[in-house]
Amino acid sequence: QVSINGLETEYTSDTNPFVYSSQWVISSIFPRNSPSIGGTTITFFGPYFHDSTSLMCKFGNLFATKVQRVSAQQVLCRAPSVNIHQRINVSITVDGSTWSVPSNATEMEYFGVRNLMLFGENEYGQLGFSKVGPRMFSGSMCAGGLYSRFDCTVDADCPAGICLEQNKDLNYEPVFLRELFARNVTGISMGQTHTMIIASETYSDEWGSVPRRGLVYIWGDNLVGQLGFGFAGDSKFEYNFSKPAPLVCSPEEIYLLDRRIDGQGVVGIPSNWPEGEWIVPACNITQDVLSEGKWLQQRIAVYNPFYYEQVVTVASGSFHSLAITESLDLYSWGWNNDGQLGMGPLELRPNIPYPTKVVYFDSKVKVKIVKISAGFAHTAAVTADGELYTWGNNRYGQLGLGDYVARRFPSLVTGFIDSRGAEFKVADVKCGLYHCLVQTTAGSIWSFGSNSRGQLGTCKFAPFATDNLDLDCIPEPAQDKEVVYKRNYPKKIDFMKITDYAGSLVGQPYITKFAAGAFHSLAVASPCFTPIKSMDDACPAFDFEAGDLYVWGNNKYGQLGTGSNADTKYEAVPKLITMLNTISTRCRFGETVDCVQSDDYFRIGKIVKDVAAGSWHSLVSLNQREDIGYRRSSYQVNRMFTMGNNDEGQLGHSDTTLRDIPTQIESNFVRFHHLGGNYYQSLFTLGCPPDDGNVCDGAGFCREQGVCDCYAGYRGQDCSIECDGGATTPCSGHGSPANALTIAKWRQAVILAASGHNLRRRLDDALRGWYCPGGATAAARAPSRNYAACTAACAATGASAVCVEIRLGSMTSVHLVALLDKLVTDHPNMG
Repeated sequence: QVSINGLETEYTSDTNPFVYSSQWVISSIFPRNSPSIGGTTITFFGPYFHDSTSLMCKFGNLFATKVQRVSAQQVLCRAPSVNIHQRINVSITVDGSTWSVPSNATEMEYFGVRNLMLFGENEYGQLGFSKVGPRMFSGSMCAGGLYSRFDCTVDADCPAGICLEQNKDLNYEPVFLRELFARNVTGISMGQTHTMIIASETYSDEWGSVPRRGLVYIWGDNLVGQLGFGFAGDSKFEYNFSKPAPLVCSPEEIYLLDRRIDGQGVVGIPSNWPEGEWIVPACNITQDVLSEGKWLQQRIAVYNPFYYEQVVTVASGSFHSLAITESLDLYSWGWNNDGQLGMGPLELRPNIPYPTKVVYFDSKVKVKIVKISAGFAHTAAVTADGELYTWGNNRYGQLGLGDYVARRFPSLVTGFIDSRGAEFKVADVKCGLYHCLVQTTAGSIWSFGSNSRGQLGTCKFAPFATDNLDLDCIPEPAQDKEVVYKRNYPKKIDFMKITDYAGSLVGQPYITKFAAGAFHSLAVASPCFTPIKSMDDACPAFDFEAGDLYVWGNNKYGQLGTGSNADTKYEAVPKLITMLNTISTRCRFGETVDCVQSDDYFRIGKIVKDVAAGSWHSLVSLNQREDIGYRRSSYQVNRMFTMGNNDEGQLGHSDTTLRDIPTQIESNFVRFHHLGGNYYQSLFTLGCPPDDGNVCDGAGFCREQGVCDCYAGYRGQDCSIECDGGATTPCSGHGSPANALTIAKWRQAVILAASGHNLRRRLDDALRGWYCPGGATAAARAPSRNYAACTAACAATGASAVCVEIRLGSMTSVHLVALLDKLVTDHPNMG
């Protein structure tokens, strides 16, 4: 309070207080987190930040990549990238002094991002592990039981009691692709022999290191230029294509070529490049050329169309590739034998080995592309206005244009009109080998193309196999048999006759996710609360919290998950997989007698979230309730199931045994985000991406595998449960920062080891304990983390033996389970 004293009288005003404030005091920051790739702009708030030429921001011991004083109350700093996901203190350094409040106000988190895991065939290096073919492990592993993939020294190390010398192909189980670790994968696609993903890369700009998003990495076979390197064919060094490489080249390798100075031509420069525009963003590519029996190296300059903008979506046909940029322009490259690249009738080259813009959408119809998919030799694209265009091979009517004539340019598909004349906009499209599935904005699904195995889902009666193994069924109404084997126009798939586990009609559901394999189809659907009489009737309300799996088409290898497989097994109409049914008691509107909803957890069964299809196998991710931890608390967790052909280990179960029912992949991984597959290989992403929001309920730190490390005072798989005594009371043993770090390291090791083959070695340092061999009781003989406690237990039972240290080299499965139970007891947040 400021006052004036005059003539022994004090004059002041209660409405005009004066505030003294420290310069550079940080009152708060926003946002409070950043992905490990960095790049997030953090705003510092304070009472007064004076201007300075020596202003710097620090994130722990790292300096920000950009600093800007916006006003006297705000400073902007860009978070750098880090290698370890962590909680750190941020500060401002000015005039040689560091200003910060070492408290919650200036603490932020780096959290994990999406990572990539692959498994299955690797003949062309399509798994990206820098090696073509098998990746073998030789050593002793447990045989039999759920833990047959764990390594061992003696039989006692194995739950089933059998330790054998074995050779193991590491391609048979999901493994992290370390080349792209912590790159935040945001898009994936698989061709028959190549793989393409969208990720982020940290590079340098005028402010320092910053992640550039929307970069495409690609690897695998390049026989017809599907990798987009500017050339097609084999290389002297095959491994050059078996590890991830930036499409065309990385941002740091791009240079602006002046064609007036550099006399060499630029491969792939657009034909409509502005006349007089001499500067071209290009990459120097080294090509191996076989000439007269000798390998020679040739350098070529390739135009890079992604210099100015990022890629937001990718897709792959069998041997061609597609990408959509942030401006919603479409690019294609690779095999073009049937015009599947969409370059027009005058472009007759069998392949185009560099990304080329599909100019038809700009020059002719003036539309933007938002979704893409491709089959063996045909392509489909959805526009921002909800229209569908297709082009390429049309032998089976897979373009949906009403004929069987191939197109070398995009052509508009019409006919999404129901029996009442209602016309629908297209939301998404997925293509199999020779057929397409189309989702409308109303949630219905339509199909066209080959129906040789029932993959269109539109037969009305039970099918049977003909001599040539084509599907035969009696169409309704009567029509030409040719229409049964293939259909060249869109038709809505009827779900009306499907019943649930109780025999009740499900009604026409709302399709949320779907996938197309070579000759089979999958869909995730949310049911209508109220059964409807006709498939064209409008549903009053869908149950979008539910997710059921429907399958149809070929089931030769069990890829439908129905529990049977044979050459003659088909599902010609959608079939509900009841073992993955969302609920055991679906409560419909008006049902009050026999249907009881639980306030704690309404759904009893499994909620299917996403699907993907390889040529003859399927992947399904779902949420289910599991009792986890020492307290056996019930949590909703995300799990992965696979079924179908497994000749190359593409189901991820560490073997090559076929599965004809959905079988869970054993892992501790949670939060799957993308599923993908093609031919004999599979992939998925997992982790804690930025768009997940508050994945640990605001009370924990999410790591790259999607696992939450809870703060003191909270526990549970998602950190949503307060410790006994409230959040202000740390759970037993969890409040110690050193102990929390130990547990975090242990958990990371377990999760990593569960996807690999060397569990014992990875946990050797993290898991140790002591036990009393001569203890009179089971409790005394149980392993303890504390030597003093073990000694006390021995003394209490009068045992003469001293406590013995246990390490995994000599630990039996009984000891291990007891020790794990002890750890979970002390640290219930471990899940």
